[in-house]
Amino acid sequence: MRFNFLIWAFLLVLPATCESGNYTHIELVNENAAAKSQNLDPCPNNNAVSPGTCQCTSANHPVGCTPVACQSSTQTHPCLCTGTNADTATCECTPTNHPNNCTCSTSYHLDGCSCNMKSREYYSLEQGLACMRSIPLTSTEKSTTIDLLKNYLSGYVFLDTSLNPPGAPIGYGKHAVDIMGTLDAIGANASYINTFDFYEDIMVLLNNLKDPHTIFTPPCIQKLIYAVASPQIHKNTTDSSYYVTASQLEVKYINWKGLPIYSSGTTLNEGSQDPIEAIVQFADEEISLSKNPVARLNQALKSNLQQRSAQQFKHPESNQITMHVIVPTDLAHIYTLTNIVQVYASGDVNKLKDECPLNSEYSILVSNENKDGIWIKMKFAIKKIMNKTIQQINGFMKRMKKNDDENEKRRHFEEIMHKLDEEQTKITRDIEERINPKLLIHDVDEDMNLTTHYTNQDDIIAQIKHAYKSEINDDPIQYHKIHTYSESGSDLIIAYHIPSLDLGVLVITTFGPDNLDSFAQAIFNAIKEFTDVDGDYHASKLMIDVRGNGGGKVVAGRQALNFIFPQAGHPIYQTTDQMKTTSNNELTKLMAYASSHWQETNTLALDVETMQGKPTFYTQGNRQRTTTSPTNTSKTLTVDLTDKYVLYMGNTDAYKTLTTNWNLKRKELFSPENVLVITDGNCGSTCSQFVKHIGDKHLGRIAGIGIKNPLDLLARFDIGMATSATVTNVESIQLIKNEPFFDQLGVDRGNLPGNLFRSGTRLTYSDRGGYGFTDESKESLYEYYIVDPDFRVEHEPYNDDDTDAGRIQLYLEVHQQENQLLSSITGQPKKCFSWEVDVSGAVQRGNCKGCIKDDQHSVFGYPCSTRGQQALADGSSKIGEVDSESCVFSHCKVGYYRKNVNIGSGVYKDQCIEIPLGPNQNRADITPDTSVETINDDNVCTCPTDLTGISTTVCPCKTSNDPRSGVTCPITRICQSSDNLQTPCLCSPNFKGAGCTCSGISGESDKCLCSRVDGQSSSCTCTLYDHPQGCTCPNDSSKLVGIPISQCKCRSTSDPRAGKGQCPAYCTKESLTENCVCDTGSSSYPSSNCDKDKKCAFDLGNQTNVMCPCLPTQDPRAGKGQCPAYCISKINPSSSCMCDSQSQEYLYSICKTDKECTFDSNSTVEQDSCTCSQTKHPQGCSCPYDSSDLYGIPQLQCECRTTGDPRAGISEPETSCPAYCVSKDFLTENCTCDTESQTYQYQTCIQDQECKYNISEQNNTYCICLETGDPRAGQGQCPAYCVKGQVEEDCTCDSNITDYSIQQCQIEKSCKYDLYHQTKEDCPCLQADDPMRDSIQKQEETYRK
Repeated sequence: MRFNFLIWAFLLVLPATCESGNYTHIELVNENAAAKSQNLDPCPNNNAVSPGTCQCTSANHPVGCTPVACQSSTQTHPCLCTGTNADTATCECTPTNHPNNCTCSTSYHLDGCSCNMKSREYYSLEQGLACMRSIPLTSTEKSTTIDLLKNYLSGYVFLDTSLNPPGAPIGYGKHAVDIMGTLDAIGANASYINTFDFYEDIMVLLNNLKDPHTIFTPPCIQKLIYAVASPQIHKNTTDSSYYVTASQLEVKYINWKGLPIYSSGTTLNEGSQDPIEAIVQFADEEISLSKNPVARLNQALKSNLQQRSAQQFKHPESNQITMHVIVPTDLAHIYTLTNIVQVYASGDVNKLKDECPLNSEYSILVSNENKDGIWIKMKFAIKKIMNKTIQQINGFMKRMKKNDDENEKRRHFEEIMHKLDEEQTKITRDIEERINPKLLIHDVDEDMNLTTHYTNQDDIIAQIKHAYKSEINDDPIQYHKIHTYSESGSDLIIAYHIPSLDLGVLVITTFGPDNLDSFAQAIFNAIKEFTDVDGDYHASKLMIDVRGNGGGKVVAGRQALNFIFPQAGHPIYQTTDQMKTTSNNELTKLMAYASSHWQETNTLALDVETMQGKPTFYTQGNRQRTTTSPTNTSKTLTVDLTDKYVLYMGNTDAYKTLTTNWNLKRKELFSPENVLVITDGNCGSTCSQFVKHIGDKHLGRIAGIGIKNPLDLLARFDIGMATSATVTNVESIQLIKNEPFFDQLGVDRGNLPGNLFRSGTRLTYSDRGGYGFTDESKESLYEYYIVDPDFRVEHEPYNDDDTDAGRIQLYLEVHQQENQLLSSITGQPKKCFSWEVDVSGAVQRGNCKGCIKDDQHSVFGYPCSTRGQQALADGSSKIGEVDSESCVFSHCKVGYYRKNVNIGSGVYKDQCIEIPLGPNQNRADITPDTSVETINDDNVCTCPTDLTGISTTVCPCKTSNDPRSGVTCPITRICQSSDNLQTPCLCSPNFKGAGCTCSGISGESDKCLCSRVDGQSSSCTCTLYDHPQGCTCPNDSSKLVGIPISQCKCRSTSDPRAGKGQCPAYCTKESLTENCVCDTGSSSYPSSNCDKDKKCAFDLGNQTNVMCPCLPTQDPRAGKGQCPAYCISKINPSSSCMCDSQSQEYLYSICKTDKECTFDSNSTVEQDSCTCSQTKHPQGCSCPYDSSDLYGIPQLQCECRTTGDPRAGISEPETSCPAYCVSKDFLTENCTCDTESQTYQYQTCIQDQECKYNISEQNNTYCICLETGDPRAGQGQCPAYCVKGQVEEDCTCDSNITDYSIQQCQIEKSCKYDLYHQTKEDCPCLQADDPMRDSIQKQEETYRK
């Protein structure tokens, strides 16, 4: 079926006999044919054309035809408005005639025109862009949007690292983006006149991050899609070369700008490129889905070259795409294939602004922008009502029993968490739609009316097949589809059994089900079938297909992984952190409260080591991260981070119930060499965490699927994308902001940003950074950390389909390639990937059993001969052979994990220890088998070549060349003269100075290293291997490893024992603990700063309020002299106490109200003994902390505040304050810039005021030169304004001269200083010295036409 469809697609390029309706309009033109007349003839048919090609007629009016003036109001074909009765209802607007609801056009698309687009219809790019640009951009919308985006994105967890993403060997090191700087530049750009161009630039900015978790979706254009072109890259199976086709014709060159391929002869025109280069460039620049260049390329080939949502892609720069193609039957001529770019409407679009009205709060703001302060008064009144309501709620809840209170609070909390989960599901659906966009036309045959007049098309297709060895495997393979779990018509889980391959396949298309229990049941059913040795579908090998899986619920991925791979160890849940921002300070209170009060909730913050609740994850510690731009070293960004914590979701585990009576519960189901995960790199979010977890811990083999980048065959392939720990969006934050319940959890919702300006505008962003799961990756952000596949399978993405047969065909290809790489000759050692350990072979021979003598819960096996060797250049694993004469550690038994622990006498060693239990977990469920094996002397451990770290009880010390010499084995090497001491040696007559190991010979140095020999000096230097009482501690701190602190005390800097169980860890700003030691040698965190921070964090009760300022809650000094006591109930106004910001019994807002003065305003009270209020503000009262309570208080008593002052802009004597500046449009000289404005940034406001009212004192960098009336014009800062008839080359055209328009001025300048590039209509030909005369003129006139 696929090949037949391509045949029909090929026929579309043949002479113009096809009807319109298909979404890619193309025509094939012989470049050698005579040039067409430049006059616009009537269109001959309804095939889409390039604009300016032919004239619309009643019979033929294809997309792109040029309309003429309307002749009758009843005509149906496009025409231009005339301002007469002949105009049709949908005539195209012109600058002179633009009645209401006329169709937006290139020449006129101002507010008032209508798009007049119908669902499932195609329109020219010009008409589409005219529609999209029909909403004017106001300064209020522009500044509000920029300020809000900066507020939200301040919590983007990769805000700093985006300046300089990590490079090799960790990541790709590309796509550096200065988010805040670019947003400022967009905000300062005065050229935007419509919403489309403004929002599109913001979209492109965030697209450049290549983080599909962080996406800006512009408003208004959700129904519009660009239909462009669909060239395809193929690999020649004969010589492994790559080539490009379009409609089954080989493409030699592409020009995205739509220009002719050649400017003259064989000289390539501007924009003409090798087709592979053109496609790769498009993928790198335009595809935002992944940092993986190979995944981006395959995504482009699969869909995005062909169709692009206007909400995801920048608009095409040309209305057509041209390609030089080769026609096999006519190789002597050059043919150009032209694709007409169109805009497809997925629904009716009339007035564009109706698609995206302003959000309600901004509709009110715009309608109430006046100097009477109506809006501010309304906010004040609403706040008073809210405060009163909260008081009533608080009084009601106090009458409830405390237990009932907590239960109700928790119930409400979980209801809202469920709503937030629904938002997460929407985000997942968006990512999935980006990965697998729906086709514009669901039924191809429905929209194609194909007629062929080409007699030898079969011969052409036969030639193409022969030339490129197109092979289609029609051999059927038997398989069984044993399970399918679907929701809303989509398959989420599919299970196949392929008997001939002894293979079970588990397809997971998403981790975002609506029903987690049913989702888990489907996975359990499939695995149970595959592992049932007596069942019909038993399989010894498992394949997991996660291609195109956009992610979903974190808990769904984690628990599926823990079920399929019970040997995965610890951690299972990701270690994460967040940025410390004003918004996050409030948002994290939800999880902090749950982690402290409700250990049974779905999501908790736990300590990484202990897996116990960590409600202080946000407030504890002072971690920071600094990133510097690689292109501008002066651009540096430092962010504050929370402590790391585990994002735990183990309280509800469906698999625990499902496996209750299963005989394989918590048993290893498949060995790593029998598991194969296939991914196309477009495995996002939770899916990425799932597959990278498998690859990072080597729980199975990984195959990367997709065609390679022909321009960089060694490009690495990250198996997942969008691997931040979590993602949030504006809708989620608005849900919290608008929910009064969260006030009870101490959330100050006023600190959360408002909604975006226009409905349909959407922003999602990564809000938690996720780290790796192994010792090697735990300090690396998974967003950037590349986990490579073990091998690659080149599979063209357009051959993907969702049919059973299509999937099975791919699985067969993958299986065949795996076999080709790893198949072994009978009698020869088994082949393996470098990381693999053959456990089953070792069990059969039994020569590794003795290895677990001192490590009972570990599993050993045979290593691969390439173990430890660097991967191949493209990141793939090296292949070797199993070494059955060596034993190495493989993994820990189920319920255990590997950790470096103290095994006694200060000696540390990697051991398998029990996984720490999380809340509500039982040891029997996590570690079902704690038994140990009996190991006797007959059980051997075949020692590997490299003995480093191997216990001497497992592999005894060698007599020479043992890397453990001086550590756990005695030193046997004799020092030579001038020995460099790179390995330990015994002092000898030839070398007996400092540094050799004491041997008792005469004359050896007192500073020789201690050893257990007779006659050595009592002042020998202590060593790890020997440290007798009285030995001298080494001067080199690095030599202190293993020496007990009883012999050598812990040092204040550079002690390698710090944090290893012997000495306390050194403090860092990121992880400050009570027991850490301030490092006297640290330059990044001086010990003086460290000492102060420790005192304020852990000994606050003994510090002054000068050293450590009073805290708004939980300050142990409260009421003890240094700080006022916290208010615990309604108080006497003369008493001094401070309101507790976290009190649940006496809410902060209630407390502030209760502290209001009760004395008359004309009286005097003790200074700051009570709080001023609107009606009572005696002399000596303290000004209210909450600015909203300032209303009615004279400004002489409480001065005007720079934000949130309700007195601003009101007309009342004594109490009024200057109004706040609300936007550039309503700026006055006396208004006050609001320091906390979300809609008009403070610095922007200050600059706007200075540039409007004091511009003569400003430079042209701070205040750009004005188009008219600039007092600096001609004074050095700005160029002088042009004078008619006397223009200078550097003068500026004045926009406010009635008899000398900007257009007239610019033409005069161009004719005088740039005549060569002007038309003779604008600049008449000169009699002499005209650069456009003769042959040059003729060529240019042709070009101008």
